[in-house]
Amino acid sequence: MGRNCIEVTDGAWAHFERLSHSIDSNRSRVGLKPSGCSGFKYLIEVDTEGTQPGDELIEHGEVTLIVDAKAIMKLLGTKLDYTDNGFETKLEFDNPQERGRCGCGESVAL
Repeated sequence: MGRNCIEVTDGAWAHFERLSHSIDSNRSRVGLKPSGCSGFKYLIEVDTEGTQPGDELIEHGEVTLIVDAKAIMKLLGTKLDYTDNGFETKLEFDNPQERGRCGCGESVAL
């Protein structure tokens, strides 16, 4: 089995497992959408499309992340983590292909 285009940490998998129980879906789609002054925004949403040609499936237990085919090349090498520092909780993308982020943190340049 080959390496996935993104690495998902144990903390992120635990988050997706908790989420799957509260939204009654175990499939989430990861991708990018044009947004903001830097160009792109990371996107994670409940999968409503089903698997499309070229999508990458990353499975862990009962949870499946679907990496959108159109985003795979821009997400290669990305680490997806879930952090909880006591003040906020969030999913974080650590993408080695990022060339910059806008000042408000809304979008990234890839």
